[in-house]
This record gives sequence, C-alpha cells and structure tokens, in this order.
Amino acid sequence: MLQPDSVNFVLRDSSEFVFGDAEIDTVIKTARSVEKHNLFSGKEYRVETIKPVPREKPVADWFTLTAILVVVYYTTLFLLNGKAMARLIKAFFNISVSNQLVRDENLVIQRTSVLLSVGFYAVAGLLLYLAGKNYYSGFENIQDFFWFFLIAAVLAILYFLKIILVRFLGYVFNAPRIADNYIFNILLINNIAGMTLLPFLFFQVYAISINSGIFLKITFVIALSCWLYRLVRGSLAWFSYSTYSLHYLFFYICILEIAPLLIVIKIL
Repeated sequence: MLQPDSVNFVLRDSSEFVFGDAEIDTVIKTARSVEKHNLFSGKEYRVETIKPVPREKPVADWFTLTAILVVVYYTTLFLLNGKAMARLIKAFFNISVSNQLVRDENLVIQRTSVLLSVGFYAVAGLLLYLAGKNYYSGFENIQDFFWFFLIAAVLAILYFLKIILVRFLGYVFNAPRIADNYIFNILLINNIAGMTLLPFLFFQVYAISINSGIFLKITFVIALSCWLYRLVRGSLAWFSYSTYSLHYLFFYICILEIAPLLIVIKIL
C-alpha cells in the first residue's frame, strides 16, 4: 500500500522535487481504486517446494530413439504421400472406397500401404516388447533391442506368409478378387492401427502421474477392436463375391485368425 511519506522522487541533478498533498492524495486514491478492482487479487499460486519425481523404471535410450524414428517415419510419409494416406484413412471407414481402391490397383496406394506396414511392425514390436517386459520374466535374460527386433521381424514374416497363403487360396478356389480384397483389408487395418496406437506407446512409457498399465490395457482393447473389425470386413468381402459354403470361411478364420492370436496370448 502506498504511503504519503514514500511518494517522492529525487532527480539526477540532485534537485529534490516533492509532490504536494493534493497530488499525493490523488495517487493514493488511484492506487486503492486499482487494488480494489484487481481481477487477479487472491489468485496468485506460488510453488513452495519443488520435489522431482524419480522414474521407477528408466526408459532405455534405444527405445526412445526408435520411437522418435517411427514418428519421423510417419511424418515423412504424410508429407510425401499425403493424398494417398488420406484415401487410405477414408477407406478404413468406408467399405465402398476400399473396394474402389482394390479395383483401381493404384501403384501409389499400394506402395504407400507397404511403407505404412513397416511403421506398423515397428509400433507393434515396441508394444509387444513392453507387454513382454511387464508380464514375461524371460525378457530380462536377453538384450532389450534384440527382443524388439525379433518380435518385429517375426510379425513381418508371419504376415508375409499369411498374404502368400491367402493368394494361394484365392488361386485354388478361383477367387482372386476376394483374396485381393482381404489382403488389402489386412494391410489397411494394420496400418491404421499402427498410427492409432503410436500415441499410446508414448503415454505408456513417459506418463509418470498415470499408471502405465492403464494405457497398456487401452492398447489391447484398441488392437482387439481392430482385429474384430478386420474379421468383419473380411467376412463382408466373402459374402459379396464368394459362392462357396460358409464352412470354408469358418475354417479360415479359426486357423489363420483365431489360432495365431491364441498362440501369441499364450506366449505372453
């Protein structure tokens, strides 16, 4: 609060100048008026003490570097193939657009889809690595980066073999259109799942105030939803083009979709 005795100024030329009583009263009244109508009065929040929160499980440098490289990889793809990626995202929500892309056989779309698959394998490898570290003690006996590389490589090989098998079945049953549609849906949904799960990968590792297990469960729910959505899209493609019995579709789903998932769950 301003006081009358404190309102004086000394100029640099040593000549003293003092406000008169009227001027001092005016300054004090103005200051009181400003203080009375201050919107931020009593709203000051000050930090008394700063206590750093140590991480219970430090993040390995290779993990951070790999996650950053994945983000840079996806960003580069968006910058170079933005239109193709926009069409792929639209195809994820619209079956008609998806069928049109399959019929067009656009080389840019196919190339973008393959490049996005690389990002999906990296994201899936990191997430399965984290799941293994949390639920499987055997991961601690081998170097961490080796586990990640092994998981990503196995996923890539399994999906490659799966695509070859689907094409072979399409050739045997004379249903190449169903095979192409199903393969496109596999790549499409996997790629969208990879981009969707990437933020949860960072939340799970770097969010200190929230239990990382929550994000891991959310990740599993999203992955399971994408898997079920893929089965629905594949079944619709079968109903649209095939004249074969539903027993073939049932056997395919059990052998090539459900059985590998149960094996992965059993291992983890």
